[in-house]
Amino acid sequence: MGRTIALAVCLLALSSIVNAEIVPVSQTLDYTDNGDPQNMDSYFWLPTETVDHPPYYRMSNEDWGWTHDVKTQVPVGATGIDAATLSILAWDVDTVNGERDFIYANGTKLGQLEGDVAAFTTTTFTLPANVRDALWNDGEVNLFIDIDHYNVGRRVTLVSSTLAVSYITGCAVPEPGTIGLLGLGSLALLRRRRSRA
Repeated sequence: MGRTIALAVCLLALSSIVNAEIVPVSQTLDYTDNGDPQNMDSYFWLPTETVDHPPYYRMSNEDWGWTHDVKTQVPVGATGIDAATLSILAWDVDTVNGERDFIYANGTKLGQLEGDVAAFTTTTFTLPANVRDALWNDGEVNLFIDIDHYNVGRRVTLVSSTLAVSYITGCAVPEPGTIGLLGLGSLALLRRRRSRA
């Protein structure tokens, strides 16, 4: 009887294990999320206008940060994060002339913005495992831009920051080998039961 119950549990586990789904969540911060520039809340600028002065067009001594908070967007039944990216739309990222604008997430360097003189460009970063883990635990990620790191006299304007997170919901799907082992175990239980009968 106990083995029959064990077999039923195995089969139920197999039937529910395929219910895992990936649910995408996205949050974009832009000029509508600007707070008080004097308090360094954020400095996003309009997507259709260029600006050539502070506080939005910033240089090496005017670094700043912002936070993506997606606690309220985590889907019901989420069991983890499969992947996450950060996309930043910026104006006048002058990499060809030596400008290096480094982006950090929770203190981890993601890389640099890429772009051209007087042009709007988007740079996308894949969040590493430690940042994804913190995002899963805290529901937020803290971003920071180190503008013109090498101080070559360049400025940049950020237009928007988009965090895209793929949450896992339901049960994780096991590898085929695991399913095979469970199946063999079930067959062994059945064979044993038949041989005793």
